[in-house]
Amino acid sequence: MEFNGGQGICSLNFGLCRFCPVSLQGYGELETLVEEASRWVKEEYVSALWEVNKLADDRKRSIAETLEMLTGISSAVFYQRNLRMNQVDFCTLLLEESYRSRSVYDSRITAIGPCMGDSNDGTTFTLSEQLKTCANDYIKRERI
Repeated sequence: MEFNGGQGICSLNFGLCRFCPVSLQGYGELETLVEEASRWVKEEYVSALWEVNKLADDRKRSIAETLEMLTGISSAVFYQRNLRMNQVDFCTLLLEESYRSRSVYDSRITAIGPCMGDSNDGTTFTLSEQLKTCANDYIKRERI
């Protein structure tokens, strides 16, 4: 994935990603970055997940580095986890440096400390189990 060689890092506070590796300078609009990232996921990342145990080490490292560019989470973490990350770990590692975590269901909400599930996720803390099940089902069916 080529990001026009950008070196700057900007903070995005809208939950899309923690760092924008290209600083959006010279790359264009945020929509362009999102489109390029989506294309990369569809064309490279998904197939890499299917074949992760067969990937050459340099290819696996390259994919982990791209994931780091897109998320700000260390490529070593992605590499060690076979390029996979569960949602709780992702929400915790995204803001780990500031000892905060993102809500699993609403990325606009942050909590102090690592994501501990319902105990510190402001979105789900007061929700009943049935509502959580419905919300999970909706999110799974409606995602792009």
